[in-house]
Amino acid sequence: MEYDMLQIYAINHISNNDTFNDFCTLRGLLDKGYFEGATGSMHIGEYYINCEVVDNDD
Repeated sequence: MEYDMLQIYAINHISNNDTFNDFCTLRGLLDKGYFEGATGSMHIGEYYINCEVVDNDD
């Protein structure tokens, strides 16, 4: 689910250089441990382009 949400934000905001801190929903998920390796000041598009989807449903 978080990948799909990130994709929607990235597609709509990739050229704006918006960060995780610019959106309370993404910032809240980041604070809860989603988006491994991301920081609040990281551009959403940058993270999305470089992220890897991992299935943790073990």
